[in-house]
Amino acid sequence: MFSMAFLKRAAIVGLIPSIAVAANISVIERGDFKYPIISLDGEITNADGDKFSVIANRFSNALVEMNSPGGSLLSGIQIGTIIRLRAFQTLVRKGEVCASACAYAWLAGTERYVEGGAKIGFHAAYIVSHGQAKESGSGNALLGSYLSRIALSDAAIVYFTSAAPQEMNWLTTQTAQKLGLNVQDYGAIRRNPAVAPTSEPSYVNPAPVPSPANNSLERASLLFVKRYFSYWSADNQQALEFLDAALDEQVVFYGVKRSKRDILKEKGAIIRRWPARAYIERPDSIRINCDSSKMTCAVGGVMTWEARNEVRNAVASGVSEFTFVFDYSRGAAKIIYEDGKVLERNKL
Repeated sequence: MFSMAFLKRAAIVGLIPSIAVAANISVIERGDFKYPIISLDGEITNADGDKFSVIANRFSNALVEMNSPGGSLLSGIQIGTIIRLRAFQTLVRKGEVCASACAYAWLAGTERYVEGGAKIGFHAAYIVSHGQAKESGSGNALLGSYLSRIALSDAAIVYFTSAAPQEMNWLTTQTAQKLGLNVQDYGAIRRNPAVAPTSEPSYVNPAPVPSPANNSLERASLLFVKRYFSYWSADNQQALEFLDAALDEQVVFYGVKRSKRDILKEKGAIIRRWPARAYIERPDSIRINCDSSKMTCAVGGVMTWEARNEVRNAVASGVSEFTFVFDYSRGAAKIIYEDGKVLERNKL
């Protein structure tokens, strides 16, 4: 399935060319797949998360074909978040490379495909300081949380983040099987173009988590938190639409009772200040306490986040606590309480 011509771990220098221009993200037509194909080709820049989102919003199902040496980790996580949120499938074709930020986005596919000779490579998150690549603690925390969100095992997360910034772990068929990573040969869908996604449906129209008539309160609340951060990390307009549907008319917001309208106005200002965002909960930190007599659940935990504004050339990242209270008494969950505080902040 994968090329065996490269070492499992190889120096990145010389194997992946440096590309100065942004990725070309476009929709292509090809007869061997029944859904639209979104092509991502080239280095991923800070603006590419939003560019991908605009195109992805046009489709309820799609195959994302990827050929990139990597680039912006935040954009890679944004693209991956959108891929998973919409239940898109991902593909790296024969002879093409998907490494670093590209590879992390590829992992988000609800079905992951490769052709023989494809090269998919991973290494730890890093920043460039004084011309030298150095591992980034906050970047790796953000990356680890994202990988947990897309349901990768602890062993897989360790493997995908173990190579140093100057090195690369190239995925092989044997390694994928060992890690329990579901990767399929693209030849299978070329022989059967009617193949359809087998995982969860896409969430095209933002809506709160359904009434717990079909879920326990705890399960519904966990899904709500995951969806909240997924939408807040994806398309800006969809983030606000989701919040409009999720917020109650009155919310205790950071200690003050405020109207939904005021909160949406404040959230809109955050989006304008930080157009590119990634907020990812740490699954092992989440605590849920439900009161079935009142049909409410309090959910708390820790999230890792990063935000960028390319125009201002500004980057901020850190770790924060969060607390929500969800009210299910009228059916669909509504946020009636939100609070939190920053535990760690990094600003460049």
